[in-house]
Amino acid sequence: MSTTRYRRFLKLCEEWPRDETKKARDLGKFLRQRVASAFRESENKQIADPEKCDQMYESLARINGNVYRQSVMLWASCLTQDMKNHMKKTGK
Repeated sequence: MSTTRYRRFLKLCEEWPRDETKKARDLGKFLRQRVASAFRESENKQIADPEKCDQMYESLARINGNVYRQSVMLWASCLTQDMKNHMKKTGK
């Protein structure tokens, strides 16, 4: 079971974009290192909390897939329009 999870994390790490401009702050690099160390430690034993592991994977997959991008952009455009309307009303 941990082999399947490891493969899923590896695939996610491969898909995660690399940002060469942020050498010390690259989230993708951090994730690759973290996955490697986490699965190396549990290579010969079962994962302590498989549900938590799956939740982490799903969360990272949603971030990588820009799941929330559209809803945040819609919210930001509505907020901008509300601010414009407020500024027109107050004369600022």
